[in-house]
Amino acid sequence: MILTLVKLVGATFRSTILTVVRTVICFVPIGFLLAKVGGLYWFWMVYPITEILTTIVGYIFYFSFLKKNKNVNTC
Repeated sequence: MILTLVKLVGATFRSTILTVVRTVICFVPIGFLLAKVGGLYWFWMVYPITEILTTIVGYIFYFSFLKKNKNVNTC
């Protein structure tokens, strides 16, 4: 949902950064770590963890967009 919002406001570069953060920076290292620590059971925790981190970064991008564009109606 956050990726779609970032794309809709015309911030394609930020959308690309958000995708890279989600897959490369979050998913792969956390997945490797959790697979080593807890096996397959803990590996499945990668999905909710990366989604939470992606949501946080997406909201940071969203609020910085709102700060730059104060004339935009948020409703």
